[in-house]
Amino acid sequence: MGEEVRARRAAEPRSRVTFGTEQLGERGGRTVTHEGFGPGSTVPESVRTGWPRLLSGLKTLLETGEVLPAPES
Repeated sequence: MGEEVRARRAAEPRSRVTFGTEQLGERGGRTVTHEGFGPGSTVPESVRTGWPRLLSGLKTLLETGEVLPAPES
């Protein structure tokens, strides 16, 4: 990520992330809501792939004790 993109994101208003739980039959489910982006924000595009990757890694760690391999660059 370039300096220009970092500076633009740093100047944006802070967004809000909410974690929740819900009952899905006999199993529990988790929700992540990320909202409050300013007009023209660059953040939604970058978190679109970031949250699923982070949550998948957390799920794997909790279930197996192993970490997912780092994505290839």
